[in-house]
Amino acid sequence: MLDLHTLLHHVTVGGTFDHFHAGHASMIDSAFASGKRVSIGITIDNYICTKKFSRYIESFEDRATCVEKYIQRKNYKNTYTIIPLHDAYGITLTDITLDGIIVSKETLSVAKEINVKRLLNNRLPLKIVVVPFVKGQDKTIISSSNIRSGLINRTGKLYGNVFSERNNIVMPDSLRNELRNPLGIIIHGKDHDETTETIIRYIEEVNPPMVIAVGDYISMTLRQHHYTPALSIIDGKTKREKVLVPLVGSEASVLNASGTITKSAFVRIKKSIQTYFDTLVPQIIQIIGEEDLLGLPVIAIAPLHSIVLYGLRDEGVVCIDVTEEMKEKTEKLLNRF
Repeated sequence: MLDLHTLLHHVTVGGTFDHFHAGHASMIDSAFASGKRVSIGITIDNYICTKKFSRYIESFEDRATCVEKYIQRKNYKNTYTIIPLHDAYGITLTDITLDGIIVSKETLSVAKEINVKRLLNNRLPLKIVVVPFVKGQDKTIISSSNIRSGLINRTGKLYGNVFSERNNIVMPDSLRNELRNPLGIIIHGKDHDETTETIIRYIEEVNPPMVIAVGDYISMTLRQHHYTPALSIIDGKTKREKVLVPLVGSEASVLNASGTITKSAFVRIKKSIQTYFDTLVPQIIQIIGEEDLLGLPVIAIAPLHSIVLYGLRDEGVVCIDVTEEMKEKTEKLLNRF
């Protein structure tokens, strides 16, 4: 139980609070441990358009709901208010009851600036409470941008962690039938052209951060319809027959045996995704061996809301929206190898 008699009267904490994660929880916990009354500023949608993958930041309403649900789950008794933040200062320059502010090292300079402005306006400076960063599995700071980038989950766990200790993972027989089932929706038309045109219309409608084509057939048909995926993964074979896929982009090659996912393939995929966002040049990975299972590591490390496509023999093309739920499902599959 908190001893409210020892707390500051009124503290504030602010942030975007997108994809509410362990670092956000630590900030909220510190605020409620510091003040009898807590004001939580959440940035409005128009104020965050410069952040990485800003199109995929949750709405103000969704972010506020996640913060409130966390507070209710923790059963805090302090009085609290959630307010929209239109700038970096919020209520800090105007609220005469405020006597504390909760910040991270990243926002400490803003708190110091606020205190300078308060002194110039004949107000007492706020007590600054600096909360340590929460770090994830890779020892880096947990951030919403890394979650949106598809690198970590909300607790800081790395996706594709199975490759941290193993160089190769081999598909067990127990998974063979399960992996024949499509991981996403199947798109098919009366012929190849109609199927591909439907896929392209869907891509244009959802406008994903990147499209990844796994397989020669889907890579080739998209190219024939003048659409170039951000990343194409091919092995020069369709239905076990050799094909030549004329693609345009930066090409790399890597070994990957049938029924296997190699760490080198995983690392290459991760690097190609990053290179695409650094350069916006389409990437091609030529697999020496087979690419049949590489949709799994692609889903595991692709940015959220990316589209992953792969062919399903005689049925059409599987289209996967990379959500957090899909990433977790894929992680569980990879950990069963």
